[in-house]
Formats: sequence, C-alpha cells, structure tokens
Amino acid sequence: MRTPRRWAIVGGGLIGTATALRLQAAGLETTLIDRGDARRGASFGNIGHIAAEQCEPMPSPATLKSAFGRLFAFGGPLDFRARDVALWGPWALRFLAASRPVAAAHGAEV
Repeated sequence: MRTPRRWAIVGGGLIGTATALRLQAAGLETTLIDRGDARRGASFGNIGHIAAEQCEPMPSPATLKSAFGRLFAFGGPLDFRARDVALWGPWALRFLAASRPVAAAHGAEV
C-alpha cells in the first residue's frame, strides 16, 4: 500500500498545524483547510484532541455529564486547579456554552 504524497488537513488549530508541519517535514505536500479566523483554529472548540474514533465535537451534554469522573483527583486526565482559574476559566465558559444541546447539535452538523 502506497502512502499518498498529497494530504489535506482539516483544521488550522494547534493539532492541525502541527500535523501539517510534520507531514511537510516528511516530504509530503499538505494543504491546510480552516474556515474563519486563523488565530482561533479548530483546536479552539475541541481542546486539541484528535478524536478519530468520534464523529461529534467534544463540547456536548454527554461530555459534561462524564466530566466529574474524569477529574485528575479521581485518576482521570482533567486537572483544573482552582489557583489557575484565570487561565482555564475563560476557555471553560466557552466550552460550557458550546456544550448546550442546541450548540452541540449545530457543531455536529457543521
């Protein structure tokens, strides 16, 4: 099986840009596709997670429902220290807004 020489990367956030740069470093031609403000990129709403196993955006009512069990204190990957609220708080508010059922449904159809 041959590796394609040309790749299209959808999402110009942190993960998409890093992936495109790595592919270019390996000698492959890449096209980076992202709508909107390039400074916000796709990672803005999906927390930089490569979710090949999922077909819905990370912000959703289901994600919020399972968040408590994912806290670092309980052995999970989420670590939101209260002293760092100024750093993660604005992002968390946007994530909560994007997790509303109407917003999550819109994100899944885009």
